[in-house]
Amino acid sequence: MPQSDITLPLWPIAIISAVLDEEMQAWLVGGAVRDLVLAHQPRDWDFVVTGSGLRAARAVANKLGGAYYALDVERQTGRAIVTDPASGLRVTLDFAALRHATIEDDLLARDFTINAMAASFDGRILDPTGGFGDVIGRVLRMVSPTCFQADGVRLVRAVRLVAQFGLMLEHTTRARIAAEAGAITNAAPERVRAELVALVALPAAATALALLVELGLVD
Repeated sequence: MPQSDITLPLWPIAIISAVLDEEMQAWLVGGAVRDLVLAHQPRDWDFVVTGSGLRAARAVANKLGGAYYALDVERQTGRAIVTDPASGLRVTLDFAALRHATIEDDLLARDFTINAMAASFDGRILDPTGGFGDVIGRVLRMVSPTCFQADGVRLVRAVRLVAQFGLMLEHTTRARIAAEAGAITNAAPERVRAELVALVALPAAATALALLVELGLVD
């Protein structure tokens, strides 16, 4: 697969394109792009839109007869829970407002390179951090040295992603996590707990827990 291309399924792209205001732009971002690069079908889809993510989520939910939730009113982030018309499965579509001047700037503020890709609806990948190569190479690499200071939950998320996808923790990222381990105390306990619950449910939980200890994230 060329690095600049990805095959997007017709659904939900066609539905979203039909209901968004004409002046709005939208991109598929984050884990869903990562999963498609790996030829996995996402169950959770994250989109960034110019304009209100709340309005976009509500419009999609209404179109498909699904449920709508406001996740973060201040940051204009909404969720639609709908049924995939092809598989009959319930899927989650999250819509967030673009938080920076450009989509590239938005991606550069994310946690890890494998989560810092976006795809335009014509299938073109935007990859300012080299995430495509890291997905293929099974490497977990931080986007920037300050990413853990920005959000301490990312410290635990790194270990969860390593265990979930069988990744190698890049050595500079590993060193930064160990050095910034104290930042976990600045994160909301419920968010840390959610990452830990997801981690212990993984088949590789024992290895992941050992890595948490090794990195100084738990005693």
